[in-house]
Amino acid sequence: MAPRRLLQVGNTAAGNLVARYAQQARFAVTKLVPSDDAEPVDAAWDTDKQIHRFGGSAKAALAEQPAAYDVLVWDDGYGDIGWLDGTPTGTPLVLELRASNLLPGRWSEDTLLAEAGIAYLTGYSDRPPLPLPGSQAALLLGAHGWAAVAASLFASDAGMPDRHPSHIVIAALEVLANFHQFTLVDFEYNRRIRPRSGTRWSNNHPLCTYPCRDGFVAACITSDDQFSRFLICLDIPEVLSDERFRSGTLRRANADALDELVIPRLMHRTRAEIATIGGERGVPIAPVRSPDEVLEFPLSASRGLWRDVGGIRLPELPRPVERPVTSVAAVRPSTPTERSGELPLAGVRVVAFTKVWAGPLLGRLLGDLSADVVRIEPPFGRGPRTIPAGASTIPSIYPGDDPGARPWNRQGIANVINRHNSCMTLDIKKPTGRELAQQLCTAADIVIENNLPGALRRAGLGYADLAAKNPGLI
Repeated sequence: MAPRRLLQVGNTAAGNLVARYAQQARFAVTKLVPSDDAEPVDAAWDTDKQIHRFGGSAKAALAEQPAAYDVLVWDDGYGDIGWLDGTPTGTPLVLELRASNLLPGRWSEDTLLAEAGIAYLTGYSDRPPLPLPGSQAALLLGAHGWAAVAASLFASDAGMPDRHPSHIVIAALEVLANFHQFTLVDFEYNRRIRPRSGTRWSNNHPLCTYPCRDGFVAACITSDDQFSRFLICLDIPEVLSDERFRSGTLRRANADALDELVIPRLMHRTRAEIATIGGERGVPIAPVRSPDEVLEFPLSASRGLWRDVGGIRLPELPRPVERPVTSVAAVRPSTPTERSGELPLAGVRVVAFTKVWAGPLLGRLLGDLSADVVRIEPPFGRGPRTIPAGASTIPSIYPGDDPGARPWNRQGIANVINRHNSCMTLDIKKPTGRELAQQLCTAADIVIENNLPGALRRAGLGYADLAAKNPGLI
């Protein structure tokens, strides 16, 4: 079977990321780049692509291309080539990436972040906002673009044309607004504006970077249990009895006093020593690595992340494992009535053992595309059944700062991260919880998780265990 073909027009990180994912899915990629583009062809993005430069308009260059492409990515992420505006393409699937659906014109990373309200969050409250590093807006736009393309192609391959749009338009400002987790929720619930907090998190501590003997480490202590283990690692367990530090909000309010106790202990240890102790105790703390150290990181090398291209090491995402997978549509065909007006992943069943951000965001994205997502949460994963009087409610964000009688269902953060998900609690450390979880996974198409390595395997929920009962499982 001949590989699918993708035509990328434009040259931002958004379109480049879509094309990179397509290459991982074995697409052949051709890229049209304006000849006056100030950016040189980037080897990290453009490896294994056919590159063509054009003068004049992008639409004229597109018209000269043969209509033998499966996907067209029109990459106007910074307003460099203009909108398609009904331009015929002759391509079955068109992904149009824009900066904004309302305000055409030239944009940059900084103006996108500012317009979306993200720049307001970065930096110190008494100084101007700071720009985020890299192409954050464009990369988020590209990731959502590829998700839409992959879902649409899945629906097409499964014989569901009513879930297979021919023209998808995604705007960076809409994607960025979607990533306001704490800020928009807190403003909607309480009309509270989140302050800029420099190198510290605004309502919890320690979520920051600390100096140590040979550089810096990054700490992400988000719970009282993690804080206890953090102090044990530093041999200062007596700090636990200090009333100033009994909650994340109090630790943030007294961050200077806490850091005066923590930093001297860290300065006696190297990054490697701190990471080792943290790993043994289950504390989320890691070395801040230099570019050279990232290139030489043993785990990345063992997974074959880097490949040599003209004497330069470039990242290579791992290719999917080759094995036959029966399509969801073939296993559980939907009726025409059920399919009518549905999004591409309707009928796809997902079980999610996820926590914090990375895993839940993936579950949310699959739910946005109408997959049936069941998120498994640990008992009391959203905190206690009752909130003690006087306890701070800011980290979880409740309407009017009132937890109510059922606080676990009123948490703004839980509700925004679990959008379009069903949620249940299971203790997979106990036999009954494990058995129920295994039954759910047997009826699933996809299982996602982002726990500590080996956590699910130890509970009998690793890939080998689940695939033995559900061979088509992803």
